[in-house]
Amino acid sequence: MSSFQLWGDGHLGDTSSDADRLAAFKSIISTPPYMMGFYEPDWTPPDSSNISPTSAASTWSTLLAPLGTKGTILGSPSLATQKDESWLTPFENASEHPTWDYTCIHTNKPNVTGVMEDVEYYLGKYKKPIWVSEFACVDDVTWAPYVDADEIKMFIQEVVAFLQGNESVVAYGYSNGDGLGDVWSMIDSTTGAITASGQGYLDAIHALH
Repeated sequence: MSSFQLWGDGHLGDTSSDADRLAAFKSIISTPPYMMGFYEPDWTPPDSSNISPTSAASTWSTLLAPLGTKGTILGSPSLATQKDESWLTPFENASEHPTWDYTCIHTNKPNVTGVMEDVEYYLGKYKKPIWVSEFACVDDVTWAPYVDADEIKMFIQEVVAFLQGNESVVAYGYSNGDGLGDVWSMIDSTTGAITASGQGYLDAIHALH
């Protein structure tokens, strides 16, 4: 299932290639089957798009809502904060009244219980199916990635089993972003080979079939 994302609204200029990403989005002439809203608009640049709820709602109304009328299935902005978030409700309640088809979330937790709590929070609050576009094994108190390979492997197995078995979760994906340490990364940046964690993710998926 292919999905695209409007990363930001271009206000960051050259930071994180925000302006270039917006220009690339505006050049699209096709109608994507799936489209996600902004990337972590509730967090600071350069790794996140950092947009106020009202500005995001205005851009959504101009650029994303028209795709929805053409058949694109729209995902909400994906937030850096998790079940304690305070961004999505004012976005939803803005004057443009943005609507989306599924709630896109990031979950960085040390165990499957934390992931479950994040999913249940968003499901209960916004009453939409969930797309977990990023999950990672992270101590969310100190914001430190786990480095023990065995703990990471267990985390992957339990989280994949939970997400796959939850009918409210329509899709999920392994986070391979910055700041997650050397052990979590799916691909070795030097050799290009799959890592033990990456292989663990593939094994967890294959075990479901």
